[in-house]
Amino acid sequence: MDTSSQSLFVRIIKSVPFRIGIAALAVLAAVLWILSVRAVIDKIEYAMSPPKLPDYEEMETVHLNPEGWGQFDDRWFHHVSQGTATLPIPYEWLVALEAPSSSPWLALLGKNDPFLGEFALRLGFIKGRRSDENPDSLPVGIARTSSINFPGIERKADAVGFNCAACHTGQLVFDNRRYIVDGGPAMTDLGLLTRSLGAALGQTLLSSKLKVFNGRFERFAHSVLGSNDNVLTRDRLAAELDAVIANLAKTSDAIEVTEGFTRLDALNRIGNQVFAAAMDRPNNYSPINAPVNFPHIWDTSWFNWVQYDASIMQPLTRNTGEALGVKAFVDMTTGSDKATGNGKNERFASSVPVRTLVEIEDWIGGTHPLKAGNRFNGVQSPAWPNTFPAIDRDLAQAGAKLYKDNCQHCHLPPVNSDEFWEIDYWSPIEWSEN
Repeated sequence: MDTSSQSLFVRIIKSVPFRIGIAALAVLAAVLWILSVRAVIDKIEYAMSPPKLPDYEEMETVHLNPEGWGQFDDRWFHHVSQGTATLPIPYEWLVALEAPSSSPWLALLGKNDPFLGEFALRLGFIKGRRSDENPDSLPVGIARTSSINFPGIERKADAVGFNCAACHTGQLVFDNRRYIVDGGPAMTDLGLLTRSLGAALGQTLLSSKLKVFNGRFERFAHSVLGSNDNVLTRDRLAAELDAVIANLAKTSDAIEVTEGFTRLDALNRIGNQVFAAAMDRPNNYSPINAPVNFPHIWDTSWFNWVQYDASIMQPLTRNTGEALGVKAFVDMTTGSDKATGNGKNERFASSVPVRTLVEIEDWIGGTHPLKAGNRFNGVQSPAWPNTFPAIDRDLAQAGAKLYKDNCQHCHLPPVNSDEFWEIDYWSPIEWSEN
């Protein structure tokens, strides 16, 4: 190019019309890209904006009742599997998943902390301690279950499920200390968990469908696939993620009464999972409409009847129902006349580890209280901390009288009374025929 041509080219580049044209093309490209992303968001048809959550504050942690666990410590109880797959994605996915951004557009920029990090603690979960039982530092009550089928994924994978501790480990904050109560009522909000997890998955799926600003999926895929990370495996992972979210969009709960923090409609959720989902009878589904507070469990092993409506007597039935309610696998649809290749019937095959449920129950309950000097000797109810304000003994005494006069005719006497240990309250159930 000669000097005159170069001069003309420079003048064209510096000219106002040329610059306006370049700017217009850039704006057009940006608009087209935004419209394409908007189309992808609309096509996903899943809420990708998470709910607003309370902040989480790091502080000193105090365990109020760490004794009474016998041969194990509480880390076993916090993370032992009950055969459940509560969260609808494989274990490796959840560990790799980033917390959702406040909107899907912001999810295209930057990097977020892990979903199971501080974000999960804002949902009411308790920080877990790294151990042999919990190598990935999952929050308390979350366990790993092996070899589970997931809709949308062709192979079996390790699952993430709740155990007893998810709903029965409490926490409270006072004077810049966090107090952990084993066997106490949880502070979680499982409705917010469902919405938050859906938003995180949806934002990851959105990222997988973009050619640029797709760092969220790139990081997710690299973590999940590890040394097997390549174009083919990434494409398969993106397709599986798409299929899983499509299935989730079709299986959301009908919520008539919001459960909120510290509450759950456990009986309806258990019934829906067993009698509607597992039996493939959608007409048996009941809306979520009766949330109640999570109960404490440090004396539950010795009740004749449990659940707030006294609907279950046998402890193993109660614990199996709990596991099924948080999505342990059970085959309730295979015909009774069909058999596997080795001649064993498939119906009622289950992922529930019955022996583990027995160990959990024995561990929580301890030996029979009447054989232990009239005292509960499993997981202990917490003593009032000396770091709390002192108990007003006059008010406590007045409250005890109110309980005796107005409540005790339907409920048990106080545990610290001699009357509580009278044999009438501990006699075996006697059955009679009408």
